[in-house]
Amino acid sequence: MDYNPSMMDALPVFGLYDKAALRFAYKRQVEISTFGAKPDSSATSPEYFNLNAYDKELKTAFFAENSHLDPRLSDGVLSAAVNDAVLDDKWSDKVPGDKVLREFKYCTDGNVSLNTDCNRHDEGRNHSEINDYNWQRYYEHFPLNTQRNNRKNFDESTLSDYAIGRVNTFMNWRENIQMFDRMSQYLAGAMQIAYSSPKLILFVLVRWKYGLCLILISITSVAWRKVSTSLETT
Repeated sequence: MDYNPSMMDALPVFGLYDKAALRFAYKRQVEISTFGAKPDSSATSPEYFNLNAYDKELKTAFFAENSHLDPRLSDGVLSAAVNDAVLDDKWSDKVPGDKVLREFKYCTDGNVSLNTDCNRHDEGRNHSEINDYNWQRYYEHFPLNTQRNNRKNFDESTLSDYAIGRVNTFMNWRENIQMFDRMSQYLAGAMQIAYSSPKLILFVLVRWKYGLCLILISITSVAWRKVSTSLETT
C-alpha cells in the first residue's frame, strides 16, 4: 500500500500499485502494452488483459477428483499466461505485437529502511520528490519544534531532545542525497566503462558468480583475521 504521511498530504486517489493490485484481485485484470507499438495519444485508458479463462482452468483442475494440478498453474495464473506466451514479462524474449505486463514499483514491510526510497511516510515517487517533501515537512513543523506554543516545559532541559531529533532528521536527508549521488556516479561510471571496454562488461556479466564468490571469500578472510587478532590480544 501507499503510506500517506499526513491527512493534509493524503493522496486524492489510490496509488498506482494500489489500483493495479485491486484491479488484479477483484476484476482479474492486469495492465499490458503492445511491444513495438507507437504511443497512441488518442487512447483514453490503458489496455488490460482478462485472466478469467485461467482462473476457470485453475478452479476446474484444483477441484477435479483424481487429477493433478498442471505444473504451469502451480505458480499462479500470471505465471501460466507468461509460460503460454500469451503475456510477456521483463525477462521474456519479445517481438513486435507481444503483450507485455506493466511493472509497478512497490515496497514491502521487509524492505523498509533497506533503501532510501522505501520508507514509511516518505512522500514521493523518487529521490528528488522525497527531498522536496522533506523540506516541506521541515518548514511545516518548524514553529512546532522551535516555539513554546503555551507548553509547560520549554527550557534547556528540552534542548537535548530537540538536538537529537534534528540530527536524526538531517541524517535521513543526507543518506537520501548521498544514495542519489552514489547511484548517479555508478551509472555514469558504468556507461563510461561500457563504451571503453565492451569485452570487460561481457566478462562481468558472464562470470558474475565467480566474482561474487571471490568477494565473499575476501570478506570472510578479513573477518577471520580480525577475530584471530582480537583473540590473541585477549
